[in-house]
Amino acid sequence: MISGFLFVVLYYFYNTYSQKEYEYILEDRCFTINVIFGKTVRRSVHILDMNMLEVLAPYWHNSVEKYRKGGSGTILRKFDYTSYEEDITYYTMIITENHEKVKLLLELSDNMLQMIKKMYPDKVYLS
Repeated sequence: MISGFLFVVLYYFYNTYSQKEYEYILEDRCFTINVIFGKTVRRSVHILDMNMLEVLAPYWHNSVEKYRKGGSGTILRKFDYTSYEEDITYYTMIITENHEKVKLLLELSDNMLQMIKKMYPDKVYLS
């Protein structure tokens, strides 16, 4: 009976924390990234001031080349919020968070990209 109970508890935690979805919210100049575990548990992982944005571009773009692994030597802490699906383009965001420059890998919708591009046209590259 105890083993059955432990199996149910283990299954709950596996089911909850193995399925991840990401939600991006842009309100005024505040960009929030939430991780949703198992479609029930939501955690806010980043609350960013978009005024601190340095660059936002597709991962292959020249503007983020110096931040790639093996690039010109600029090493940043990296946070990956992508699904690893091959047909979805992901974007690299370089931004300052808590006085530290960080690299975020994101899957942004076209609407979100257009809103950020309107706010920061000289820092966002879409192609």
